This record gives sequence, C-alpha cells and structure tokens, in this order.
Amino acid sequence: MKNIGKYNGVPCYTCTNVEWKDCYDRGNDNGKQIFIIDGVMVRKNKIVGHYDGQHVKDRYDEQPYYVEVKVDKQKKADFTAENSKWNEEFVEEVKAAQEGRMTAASYEELVKQDIDFSKYSTIVDEFFALLDVN
Repeated sequence: MKNIGKYNGVPCYTCTNVEWKDCYDRGNDNGKQIFIIDGVMVRKNKIVGHYDGQHVKDRYDEQPYYVEVKVDKQKKADFTAENSKWNEEFVEEVKAAQEGRMTAASYEELVKQDIDFSKYSTIVDEFFALLDVN
C-alpha cells in the first residue's frame, strides 16, 4: 500500500484488491482512510468515487465494493454422477433420434425446426448442480 495524499482530509492509499481484502478482513476498512483499488475509491466497503490519477469523480449511491456470498454447504444437488441422465443410455437415445432425422432436407426446412434445448443443456445443468454441492 502506498499513501498518495489526502482527499477531503482523509488519507488515501493505493493498493491491490488482495491488500484491501486483507485490511477488510482484519477490520481496518473503518472509514479513517480511503483505499484506491484500480481507480475505485473505497471507504467502509462503499464505493465513494473514481480516481484516474489526476481527478476524482465522486459517487453518492453508496454501492458496496465487496459483497460476501454465503454458500449453504448442506444443500444437496438434484444431480449426481450416480443418478445422472447423461449416461450411455441417454447418449444412445440421442444418437438414435439423430439417425432417424438424418435425411436430405433443404436449408429452409432445417431453419424451421424447433430445437428443444433442454435436451442439450442437461449436462450443463448437472455440472452447475454438482458445483453447488462442493
């Protein structure tokens, strides 16, 4: 952290996000100083302005700079590797359905097809559900 002067009588320090987070976790972001993180001026975990190296643009909307997200570790996923629909039977079912539709078709016919994206997004849904568990 480097002290670069004062703004409205409050000492200002340039620092990295990691340095500020360390101060925040220790309770040192108490309003007695302003931290400048990549041009964002933070005081008591509120964005108070933006500093471009010469000028300050004040902000008065008191948006938080850092928002903690609490994760419920007890939450169970709907999908697991054991009950996953994305198994060999499902793959074979999709292949069979695709083979049945492999006929000569014009571009206009292909464009008019309704695509059921729920069939194709299953793996993505399962992936994010598994992430929630961990």
